[in-house]
Amino acid sequence: METNSLDPQDVVLIINDDTEFEPDFLEKALSMLQSSEKVLLLACAYGKKSGLLIDAGVRVDWKHFVFEQAEKPDLINCLSTRGLFLRVADFLTIGGFHPRILPHYASDYEFTMRAYRLGFKLQTDQSLCLRVDEEETGYHDFRGLSFRAQMRDYFSKKSSVNPIMWTIFILLACPWQWKLLNICRIWGMSMRHFTRCIFK
Repeated sequence: METNSLDPQDVVLIINDDTEFEPDFLEKALSMLQSSEKVLLLACAYGKKSGLLIDAGVRVDWKHFVFEQAEKPDLINCLSTRGLFLRVADFLTIGGFHPRILPHYASDYEFTMRAYRLGFKLQTDQSLCLRVDEEETGYHDFRGLSFRAQMRDYFSKKSSVNPIMWTIFILLACPWQWKLLNICRIWGMSMRHFTRCIFK
């Protein structure tokens, strides 16, 4: 990112290209950020078809390696980047992403967890919302593929269960006392998957 011409108080929006929002979306977000400092503001995501709330902030339980919707705003310790606003100065303080070692899945969680550890507030607002396609992208279902095709897709950067990617995520983001346990969980799940494929 070229930083010479950027105003530290300018606002960055990180958003998926398959989202839809109202004409006053940007205006609302800028107004919310105006009186706040050290805040990452996420738009609440609703399904285009169902209209149901999909994402309004996540609570990560590292002990059990569970990611779930936070029941209350003050329990949020992780955000997606599906409509995330923050100031340029804060983006630079947090340090950006790791596109080479963590190019896709979990990169947003790692980034926002890092911000949380640095004392940033992770915030959502029900009045700031967008709509997303409920049909998931990427590789999630490997049924019906040959073993070779499963191996190819399973370890692709488009795979939501790629154990190499999740291992890197754990090494970067997980508290030290849960690192080894969660890495074992990830690779144990992968071994069970491929054992079933071989002996089905």
